[in-house]
Amino acid sequence: MEKQDQATLLREKVNDIADPSLHSNEVDIMNLPPRSEKHSGTGAQQKKTISQGKFHLWITRGIVISFLCMIFFIVYYLSSDMDMDQEMKKDTVRLINIIK
Repeated sequence: MEKQDQATLLREKVNDIADPSLHSNEVDIMNLPPRSEKHSGTGAQQKKTISQGKFHLWITRGIVISFLCMIFFIVYYLSSDMDMDQEMKKDTVRLINIIK
């Protein structure tokens, strides 16, 4: 193998692009199949994929929202100071907080 510099490789690529006879990807638009034949199978598959994707998206959203609500309620429950004295009747024993 002989070494070629980068400029030589780039010149070859430019010459290939500049010469349109080497790349004849012409499409005869009068000879194309109808759109209904070309895309008949992919439409049903695409709709099924989208509906399954939406289903997974809703499940994921539901789990995330439930998890966030659970965290919120745990933090609220642990941080709230409930007055036990107000809920007790007068005949019951009351708790006394002793601060040292």
